[in-house]
Amino acid sequence: MFERIFNQPQSHASSTNGLASATDAKIAHPNNSHNPIREKSRRAQDLEAQGVQDADGWTDPYGPAPGFIGWFKLYWHDLIAFIFLAGLSLWLLMWSPVPYKKYFAVSFDPSSPTSETVNAEFGYPKRRQYVPIIGDALLAVFTPIVTIIVINCLGIGTYYPLGMRVPKLRRGGTLFLKRGSFWNVNNGCMGVIYSVMTGATIQIIVKLVVPGMRPHFLTVCDPQIGPDTKGEGYKGMYFTTSICRDHNDPKRMDEIANALQSFPSGHSVAAWAGLFYLSLYLNAHLKIFSNYHPSYWKLLLFVMPLVAATLIVGSLTLDMSHNWYDIVAGSFIGIMMAILSYRMCFASVWDFRWNHVPLRRGANRGREEVLGLGYTQQEMVDWCGGCATRRAGWGVATGVACGAPGDSTAAASVLHTIPR
Repeated sequence: MFERIFNQPQSHASSTNGLASATDAKIAHPNNSHNPIREKSRRAQDLEAQGVQDADGWTDPYGPAPGFIGWFKLYWHDLIAFIFLAGLSLWLLMWSPVPYKKYFAVSFDPSSPTSETVNAEFGYPKRRQYVPIIGDALLAVFTPIVTIIVINCLGIGTYYPLGMRVPKLRRGGTLFLKRGSFWNVNNGCMGVIYSVMTGATIQIIVKLVVPGMRPHFLTVCDPQIGPDTKGEGYKGMYFTTSICRDHNDPKRMDEIANALQSFPSGHSVAAWAGLFYLSLYLNAHLKIFSNYHPSYWKLLLFVMPLVAATLIVGSLTLDMSHNWYDIVAGSFIGIMMAILSYRMCFASVWDFRWNHVPLRRGANRGREEVLGLGYTQQEMVDWCGGCATRRAGWGVATGVACGAPGDSTAAASVLHTIPR
């Protein structure tokens, strides 16, 4: 009994020593207790101690921002074109002549006040627009621009190949927080302006050349048909704006002119030109339709601008600002301008290998020639880090993915990815 009592402390001491030795072993061998967060932080500290951040972090293959003077030399002619189109659009909007030769019918028998109205679809009451055109334009322009800047600051060039996060003030960056790509932001924002401004100018010109009646045209016109009023065409059914109430009054002339500027819809052009462009940008830089199965939230993010554009143009049918065919035509113009403008600024629209790569300006007169993108495998490797996703080898330096359905190159028939 005394032997048992005497041996108890010894047993406790031995167990305590065993616990201490196990603890020492864990300290000496931290990998025995796997903690991904601590391990990731430790690897980042090791890289920092070795001083290899700038070497291993992704940098813009085109180099840093050129400075304002250098940038102005590349884009001064674009700025002149912007000013010209803005002035032309403003002048056309201020001018907006009344299309006096636009014929329309009011009723089957103009001489009878009780005759049935011919085009009742143009007799809706005039209502205030749910989405003003200025708000629509600001949303279409600034939503993509802000998103492009945020993606570059927070998503592009922010990770090393091994998955460690780049410090916020890493040397050698090219934009704001020393991350991202200046040329990506430049091309992305310029493409938004190309798309929205060109589409807006086109729709203004078409509206003036091809006048179309808004759903509330007859309400605004308020036709005054008297016994001596003579129409034209079959049974004298067709009239011009000369029968509108107070058609010679300057204020009334502006109202009548606006009521005859329905085709195509300017709201639809601006909404789809800017927001569809944003969806193309998100697809390219998040690799939504790519060579791997992405997370569902990325698809939702891609669809959100499309839903917003649909809601904007759909509101035009609620406030009776446009006919359905005005909306369809305006949406088509906006989508086409978004596709053309994106392809003008980036290497591809739908090819996931290249649609995130911005294109450089060509040769300048009297200066060294600047070659265009060669679409080589080395360029693909260089630009693999220019994405905002880090899945399937994308978004990290030295990553590469080549080969896609329909590719014409024999060497790109097999998919290759460099593991992280």
